[in-house]
Amino acid sequence: MARIICFALALLAFSTAASAQELTVRPRAFALAAAYVQDAYLKPIRGRALPDMQIPSEYGPVTLSGVRLSIDGFSALDLRPGDGALVAGLAVSRISVYIAHMYIPIGRGADCVDTNILVGYNYPLPAQVALVPQALGGQLHVALRSLAFSIPASNYDSYGPDQCYGLILGNRIVRRIVENTMANANEDLAQAVRDQAADFLGGIDQALNETLRAGLDVTLPAGTPLIAAGQLNLRPYLQDVRVDSLGLRAVAQTAARRVPPSGEPGPATQSVPAFTPRFELGRIALPAAQINKILTAVFAAHAPPTWLTPDDSELVGAVFFKDNFSDALPELAAVKLDRDEFAIAPEVPAGVVPQVALTPAGALRLLLPRLILHLAYYSGGKPVPFFALELAGALDLTTKPGAPSLYLDPASTLHGSGSWEPGYTPKDPAIHQDALESFAHDFVAGLEGMNFLEQAPIGGIVFGGHEIGLMTLGFDAQRVHISIGE
Repeated sequence: MARIICFALALLAFSTAASAQELTVRPRAFALAAAYVQDAYLKPIRGRALPDMQIPSEYGPVTLSGVRLSIDGFSALDLRPGDGALVAGLAVSRISVYIAHMYIPIGRGADCVDTNILVGYNYPLPAQVALVPQALGGQLHVALRSLAFSIPASNYDSYGPDQCYGLILGNRIVRRIVENTMANANEDLAQAVRDQAADFLGGIDQALNETLRAGLDVTLPAGTPLIAAGQLNLRPYLQDVRVDSLGLRAVAQTAARRVPPSGEPGPATQSVPAFTPRFELGRIALPAAQINKILTAVFAAHAPPTWLTPDDSELVGAVFFKDNFSDALPELAAVKLDRDEFAIAPEVPAGVVPQVALTPAGALRLLLPRLILHLAYYSGGKPVPFFALELAGALDLTTKPGAPSLYLDPASTLHGSGSWEPGYTPKDPAIHQDALESFAHDFVAGLEGMNFLEQAPIGGIVFGGHEIGLMTLGFDAQRVHISIGE
């Protein structure tokens, strides 16, 4: 049971903050983002149509139509923060351009067909893009600061045209004009590639904001102790985004709403206040007040008690068994039990919301106004709910550097009280409240030194085919800091 309670404590103190999943991770996050972009967008290009182009020549502009672009290879995308921009670099190889028609303004005009240009077949061509993320109207927009890409003559070859028509001059002369014109068209072609890249970045910008407008749905699974099933929808409204050589920082207002399971009676959504996370490279920093607003959303719906048996965890029987309660409840001596261990069902009463605070010593204080542990003994081959143990107090949670950790500080205090379950009639109704208080004290002492995050199966975030898990968790007097890594 202690393992389940550890999970519940970890869930209350940590996972609601992390579940926002609006996280910027360590510098390696840029490598993960680059891998995602590479996998989603940097596929080989086959015959992409380009707009008509005009190439200057000594006879006037040569018009190219029916232009198609193919790119066979992209190197691994390198993405890193720079001075006010995200800098993306990669190399492009084996670019081919097919030109169906070429109009030359010679005399009455000539039309040449089937010209091919090969670029980057001798060696890869480097490209670098500087992107400036901006918060505009609550959305994230990526402005193109610069795009460096050039085609040196040493890595550029032109073949054709195959035929020319409508000639006044001789065919060989026109072909020579075309060949000379295209032989010097490498910069015009590079500009066409840069224009295509700018359009491509605009598509990413649109797709990204469609995702932001939809928000993030966080599932609260059924059967989780203390928390009612449903979904949290978190929709960010960006206020500021900045990039420097140390990373990316963002400030956002995020509206949260709780969506009950389908078919559940009551309103479809419940609005809750927004919170304002502050992001830094490698971590998310959250003031306690913001975590409390998320907790308000999580506990907006009451979760009925979920029974946990001694077979669910060996720690259930290690803490909740007859001898630990015999002084407080003489009734147990008058009842014939099938086994000494109890089943328990934790519950946060309706309308009660656990809160957190940060102490000057840098601990995360979990305030539990009321936590009810329903107890059931086994008699006659079945569990019999008989007592409601109520715990209240403050648990101070601390961490250790270098690993995901969450420990109970010795300064934590819990108070114990209780009453008989409705419908249960004790043979000996006496309740020794002082013994329940002693149990609460011993219960806290038993949890000291236990790393809650080792006990709680908190999963990672899947992004770009990688699972990103918790690296470190820390507190100071102002914020909770969550560091994320692979």
